[in-house]
Amino acid sequence: PIVVGWCARRYYYAMGKKPLFETPVLGWFFPRIGTFPVDQEGSPMAAIRAALQILKRGDAVAVFPEGKRTRGPMEKGQAGVALIARKSGVPIVPALIIGTHRMLSPDHPGLRGGPVSITFGKPFTLEGDAKGADLDADAQRIMEAIEALRAETPGAPPALRAEDLPPPRG
Repeated sequence: PIVVGWCARRYYYAMGKKPLFETPVLGWFFPRIGTFPVDQEGSPMAAIRAALQILKRGDAVAVFPEGKRTRGPMEKGQAGVALIARKSGVPIVPALIIGTHRMLSPDHPGLRGGPVSITFGKPFTLEGDAKGADLDADAQRIMEAIEALRAETPGAPPALRAEDLPPPRG
């Protein structure tokens, strides 16, 4: 949420994994910058309802469709992101974020780690309501829109494959 905030053109609220809120520094900081927790182990519905309320009043919400930072290839998008998009009807602005896996991760502690880039795409909507929608297919469509931004991002590395990555430290 912090990195996207540096580049976004408007204020937004963001979803973050609940365990991040249980750490002393981030647990204090995240609520103050508009980040709210998602309980991925229990029910994410409270976070989905919060996102829908925020969108209903006209504010923006940053949702990370994979539910985490990925170290290698992009993973499957979570159906909850599609549910939020369908129920709210608001445009989705895809964003490709490259380089954050090198910051504040078990493999690379601290803020160092190399360049980070963010490319924002053209907004699009998912037509229709959530009833009868294939939310998994919608989430995949969102992930494809994000991956398509790689071609528009100068200097973006090719999509990573898991077998190209060094093993995690430790």
